[in-house]
Amino acid sequence: MVANQGELIMRNLLDGLIDKHKSFAEKASLSLVAEKYSPEFGGSACLIYSDGEVSLMITKSRDGVIYDCGAGEWQSDNWYSMDIIWNYLNHNAEYRKMKNSNHFSFFQESFPQIAELFRSSEKDRTARELKKLELSRSKKLFG
Repeated sequence: MVANQGELIMRNLLDGLIDKHKSFAEKASLSLVAEKYSPEFGGSACLIYSDGEVSLMITKSRDGVIYDCGAGEWQSDNWYSMDIIWNYLNHNAEYRKMKNSNHFSFFQESFPQIAELFRSSEKDRTARELKKLELSRSKKLFG
């Protein structure tokens, strides 16, 4: 019975995330390519949408919903958090904190620009700049 209850919790978390993001994914021509669930630490659900060039990873845990974006195949380790992308598009040379509650609305509004970052011939330069912002965030948060 416990396994069935766990499976029900997993399915509810995943289905809730899918329902919340379905309309956006369809408008952006992103397909659901992976879904994962982990029961550790109260449970977390993860969805990955992709069009082959741009991928979006949505993770829901007890801490809230986190959005990450990446280029190329979704199996890669090249994911960038939405606040890093926000800083980049706002031309912030140093990391500034973005409210977590703004991540999805920013992503929805800015998706064409974000997608272009990962599709363009400048994607290697973009990756270098995003890595610099990640380093700036680490220094700011951890010293």
